[in-house]
Amino acid sequence: MKGIPLDARVHCSDGPAGRSTCLILDPIREVVTQVVVYDGGRPIELERVVPVERIADTTHDSILLDCTRDELRELPTFDSVGYTPREDDAGTRTFFWPFARPEAVNLPLGHERIPLGELALRRGAGIEATDGHMGKLGELLVDEEGRITHFVLKEGHLWGRREVAVPVSMVEDAAEDLVRLRVDRSAVEELPAVPVKERAR
Repeated sequence: MKGIPLDARVHCSDGPAGRSTCLILDPIREVVTQVVVYDGGRPIELERVVPVERIADTTHDSILLDCTRDELRELPTFDSVGYTPREDDAGTRTFFWPFARPEAVNLPLGHERIPLGELALRRGAGIEATDGHMGKLGELLVDEEGRITHFVLKEGHLWGRREVAVPVSMVEDAAEDLVRLRVDRSAVEELPAVPVKERAR
Protein backbone atom coordinates (compact mmCIF):
# COMPACT_ATOMS: atom_id res chain seq x y z
CA MET A 1 0.00 0.00 0.00
CA LYS A 2 1.32 3.43 -0.95
CA GLY A 3 0.53 6.80 0.58
CA ILE A 4 0.20 10.09 -1.29
CA PRO A 5 0.56 12.83 1.35
CA LEU A 6 -0.85 16.34 1.49
CA ASP A 7 1.29 19.25 2.71
CA ALA A 8 4.40 17.16 2.02
CA ARG A 9 7.89 18.14 0.93
CA VAL A 10 8.27 17.61 -2.82
CA HIS A 11 11.60 16.78 -4.45
CA CYS A 12 12.56 16.56 -8.10
CA SER A 13 15.43 14.42 -9.35
CA ASP A 14 17.75 17.42 -8.99
CA GLY A 15 16.60 18.88 -5.67
CA PRO A 16 13.78 20.37 -3.55
CA ALA A 17 10.74 21.59 -5.47
CA GLY A 18 8.22 22.86 -2.91
CA ARG A 19 5.25 21.31 -1.14
CA SER A 20 2.12 19.41 -2.14
CA THR A 21 -0.96 21.54 -1.56
CA CYS A 22 -3.74 19.59 -3.22
CA LEU A 23 -4.65 16.15 -4.52
CA ILE A 24 -7.01 15.83 -7.48
CA LEU A 25 -9.28 12.79 -7.38
CA ASP A 26 -11.61 10.98 -9.70
CA PRO A 27 -14.36 10.00 -7.22
CA ILE A 28 -16.04 7.63 -9.67
CA ARG A 29 -12.94 5.51 -10.22
CA GLU A 30 -11.65 6.29 -6.69
CA VAL A 31 -8.15 7.18 -7.89
CA VAL A 32 -5.76 10.09 -7.46
CA THR A 33 -5.06 11.60 -10.88
CA GLN A 34 -2.84 14.60 -10.09
CA VAL A 35 -0.91 16.28 -7.30
CA VAL A 36 -0.56 20.06 -7.05
CA VAL A 37 2.88 21.38 -6.09
CA TYR A 38 3.45 24.86 -4.68
CA ASP A 39 6.93 26.07 -5.57
CA GLY A 40 7.18 28.79 -2.91
CA GLY A 41 9.26 30.85 -5.31
CA ARG A 42 9.72 34.59 -5.15
CA PRO A 43 8.62 36.98 -6.53
CA ILE A 44 6.15 34.72 -8.38
CA GLU A 45 4.56 31.91 -6.38
CA LEU A 46 2.96 29.23 -8.52
CA GLU A 47 1.22 25.90 -8.11
CA ARG A 48 1.92 23.25 -10.74
CA VAL A 49 -0.33 20.35 -11.73
CA VAL A 50 1.67 17.11 -11.79
CA PRO A 51 0.20 13.85 -13.18
CA VAL A 52 0.28 11.10 -10.56
CA GLU A 53 2.34 9.00 -12.97
CA ARG A 54 5.25 11.39 -12.36
CA ILE A 55 5.44 10.32 -8.70
CA ALA A 56 8.51 8.09 -8.38
CA ASP A 57 8.28 7.44 -4.63
CA THR A 58 6.67 8.72 -1.44
CA THR A 59 6.96 8.61 2.33
CA HIS A 60 4.35 9.79 4.82
CA ASP A 61 5.71 13.37 4.53
CA SER A 62 7.52 13.60 1.18
CA ILE A 63 7.01 13.06 -2.54
CA LEU A 64 9.75 12.35 -5.08
CA LEU A 65 8.99 13.23 -8.71
CA ASP A 66 10.69 11.68 -11.74
CA CYS A 67 11.39 15.06 -13.35
CA THR A 68 13.84 17.92 -12.90
CA ARG A 69 12.88 21.28 -11.44
CA ASP A 70 13.05 22.82 -14.92
CA GLU A 71 10.67 20.16 -16.21
CA LEU A 72 8.34 20.83 -13.29
CA ARG A 73 8.23 24.52 -14.22
CA GLU A 74 7.03 23.53 -17.70
CA LEU A 75 3.91 21.81 -16.31
CA PRO A 76 0.56 23.65 -16.28
CA THR A 77 -0.26 26.08 -13.48
CA PHE A 78 -3.20 25.50 -11.17
CA ASP A 79 -5.89 27.95 -10.09
CA SER A 80 -7.16 27.76 -6.52
CA VAL A 81 -10.77 27.11 -7.58
CA GLY A 82 -10.97 24.32 -10.09
CA TYR A 83 -14.68 23.59 -10.36
CA THR A 84 -18.04 25.18 -9.69
CA PRO A 85 -20.38 22.86 -7.81
CA ARG A 86 -24.03 23.15 -8.82
CA GLU A 87 -26.35 24.10 -5.99
CA ASP A 88 -29.11 21.65 -5.12
CA ASP A 89 -32.65 22.62 -4.15
CA ALA A 90 -31.53 23.44 -0.62
CA GLY A 91 -28.71 25.65 -1.84
CA THR A 92 -26.06 23.18 -0.68
CA ARG A 93 -22.80 23.20 -2.64
CA THR A 94 -21.08 19.84 -2.47
CA PHE A 95 -19.41 17.15 -4.52
CA PHE A 96 -20.72 13.74 -3.56
CA TRP A 97 -18.41 10.80 -3.01
CA PRO A 98 -18.41 8.20 -4.47
CA PHE A 99 -21.53 8.54 -6.63
CA ALA A 100 -20.73 11.83 -8.34
CA ARG A 101 -22.05 12.38 -11.83
CA PRO A 102 -20.25 15.25 -13.59
CA GLU A 103 -23.25 16.34 -15.62
CA ALA A 104 -25.38 16.58 -12.48
CA VAL A 105 -22.90 17.94 -9.95
CA ASN A 106 -20.03 19.81 -11.49
CA LEU A 107 -19.83 22.80 -13.82
CA PRO A 108 -16.37 23.20 -15.37
CA LEU A 109 -14.50 26.46 -15.69
CA GLY A 110 -12.57 26.45 -18.96
CA HIS A 111 -9.41 28.07 -17.62
CA GLU A 112 -9.12 25.81 -14.60
CA ARG A 113 -6.93 22.70 -14.38
CA ILE A 114 -9.27 20.15 -12.77
CA PRO A 115 -10.96 17.84 -15.28
CA LEU A 116 -14.74 17.74 -15.36
CA GLY A 117 -16.01 15.30 -12.77
CA GLU A 118 -12.90 15.31 -10.62
CA LEU A 119 -12.42 16.76 -7.16
CA ALA A 120 -9.60 18.71 -5.51
CA LEU A 121 -8.77 18.01 -1.85
CA ARG A 122 -6.69 20.80 -0.28
CA ARG A 123 -4.14 20.50 2.50
CA GLY A 124 -5.77 21.13 5.84
CA ALA A 125 -9.03 19.50 4.72
CA GLY A 126 -11.01 18.42 7.75
CA ILE A 127 -12.52 15.00 8.45
CA GLU A 128 -15.92 15.02 10.11
CA ALA A 129 -17.86 12.11 11.61
CA THR A 130 -21.66 12.16 11.89
CA ASP A 131 -21.33 13.50 15.43
CA GLY A 132 -18.49 15.96 15.09
CA HIS A 133 -15.06 17.01 13.85
CA MET A 134 -12.34 14.33 13.98
CA GLY A 135 -9.18 15.96 12.64
CA LYS A 136 -7.39 16.67 9.37
CA LEU A 137 -6.67 14.70 6.24
CA GLY A 138 -3.01 13.70 6.14
CA GLU A 139 -2.73 11.52 3.06
CA LEU A 140 -4.53 9.03 0.84
CA LEU A 141 -3.51 5.38 0.73
CA VAL A 142 -3.70 3.65 -2.65
CA ASP A 143 -3.29 0.03 -3.71
CA GLU A 144 -1.02 -1.34 -6.44
CA GLU A 145 -3.58 -0.39 -9.11
CA GLY A 146 -3.74 3.19 -7.86
CA ARG A 147 -7.22 2.91 -6.31
CA ILE A 148 -7.79 4.86 -3.12
CA THR A 149 -8.30 2.50 -0.18
CA HIS A 150 -8.08 4.78 2.88
CA PHE A 151 -8.15 8.41 4.01
CA VAL A 152 -5.53 8.94 6.73
CA LEU A 153 -6.81 11.01 9.66
CA LYS A 154 -4.23 12.99 11.61
CA GLU A 155 -3.86 15.65 14.31
CA GLY A 156 -6.57 17.13 16.46
CA HIS A 157 -8.61 13.96 16.86
CA LEU A 158 -9.35 11.86 19.92
CA TRP A 159 -5.98 10.11 20.07
CA GLY A 160 -3.51 12.96 20.09
CA ARG A 161 -0.90 12.56 17.37
CA ARG A 162 -1.85 9.03 16.32
CA GLU A 163 -2.83 8.55 12.68
CA VAL A 164 -5.76 6.37 11.70
CA ALA A 165 -6.56 4.93 8.26
CA VAL A 166 -10.27 5.38 7.50
CA PRO A 167 -11.56 3.00 4.79
CA VAL A 168 -13.14 4.56 1.71
CA SER A 169 -16.33 2.65 2.55
CA MET A 170 -16.77 4.96 5.57
CA VAL A 171 -16.68 8.13 3.43
CA GLU A 172 -20.07 9.71 2.76
CA ASP A 173 -19.00 12.69 0.62
CA ALA A 174 -16.16 15.12 0.12
CA ALA A 175 -15.59 18.72 -0.89
CA GLU A 176 -12.39 20.70 -1.36
CA ASP A 177 -11.86 21.34 2.35
CA LEU A 178 -13.96 18.69 4.11
CA VAL A 179 -14.41 14.92 4.07
CA ARG A 180 -17.62 13.72 5.71
CA LEU A 181 -17.89 10.21 7.09
CA ARG A 182 -21.00 8.02 7.24
CA VAL A 183 -20.04 6.75 10.73
CA ASP A 184 -19.79 8.31 14.18
CA ARG A 185 -16.71 9.06 16.25
CA SER A 186 -16.91 5.79 18.20
CA ALA A 187 -16.66 3.78 14.97
CA VAL A 188 -13.53 5.68 13.96
CA GLU A 189 -12.10 5.27 17.45
CA GLU A 190 -12.20 1.49 16.97
CA LEU A 191 -9.94 1.65 13.91
CA PRO A 192 -6.30 0.70 14.49
CA ALA A 193 -3.53 3.27 14.36
CA VAL A 194 -1.26 3.23 11.32
CA PRO A 195 2.42 3.38 12.31
CA VAL A 196 4.41 5.78 10.14
CA LYS A 197 7.07 3.11 9.52
CA GLU A 198 4.49 0.93 7.74
CA ARG A 199 4.06 3.63 5.10
CA ALA A 200 7.69 4.62 4.77
CA ARG A 201 9.31 3.72 1.46
